[in-house]
Amino acid sequence: MFDPSTIQARLLQAVQNLAADNWRETHRAGDSELPVASRAHIEVGNRAREQLEQVAIAVGIPGSVLAYHRAAGERGQRYRPGQALLSTEQISRDGLLAGYRRLVHDLQDSAGIVAAAGVRDLLDHSTFAAYRQALGVAWQHAGAIAAVLDLAETERATAWTRGTSGWVRAVAQRAAALDQKVLLSRLVHTAAADPSAALVPLAVLGEAGITGSDIIAQMPIGPDDMVEHLTTGIRALPPAPAHGIDAAIAATGIDTQHDPDPAASDPDIGPPPGATPGPDIGQGL
Repeated sequence: MFDPSTIQARLLQAVQNLAADNWRETHRAGDSELPVASRAHIEVGNRAREQLEQVAIAVGIPGSVLAYHRAAGERGQRYRPGQALLSTEQISRDGLLAGYRRLVHDLQDSAGIVAAAGVRDLLDHSTFAAYRQALGVAWQHAGAIAAVLDLAETERATAWTRGTSGWVRAVAQRAAALDQKVLLSRLVHTAAADPSAALVPLAVLGEAGITGSDIIAQMPIGPDDMVEHLTTGIRALPPAPAHGIDAAIAATGIDTQHDPDPAASDPDIGPPPGATPGPDIGQGL
């Protein structure tokens, strides 16, 4: 038997009712084709439900219980408090902490993407604003989940740990090494996403009692400061090794920083015998 906490029950209610709402919207038109507005409504509802389910799993709701409530909603049934919830799944604290650590590392990597893009001068104002909003929502998700899990200080510190030299250096190295096409792809994909569905779990958790102060208390650093620290960390890294043609040239031992013409550096060496001066093309730039 699974006995959900108040917050877990609120998440299950939201998942089931969203699924039921989409069921009603799907059957509203009968045999007629769904209007554009209905299709858009269903799409947003599905994305919001998926976001809710991710949070539900992160705070310890068994997958089988979640699937039961989703299926009930997809049959048009709205949530009823006090339902018997049978589940044999064992959710361990260690498993939840491992999942939270992955979530924090994803957040760190996301901050590294925008920091690396800024260092390479790949950001325009609109893309940065959209990405910053998405990063802020992801940061709130991490803080809200930590608040539901009621992380101890040592558990929180472990989640933020990355390598032996600190998470900032580890993430800075990872972001700086990304190919520019990969970096741009991730940047644009995140910036282009509609954040409205991701806000739904925050609203549900807020109604269940998770406050902004609870979120802030669980997060050791804000999203803007994360980007600032990572920007500084990336700029402090040694230059990346040459690739492609630059690496090939470097391997030859040729000094490309100097004029390769020996006559340019030795006044005693003149033109070869029989050479004629070229046409006068005028003063150079």
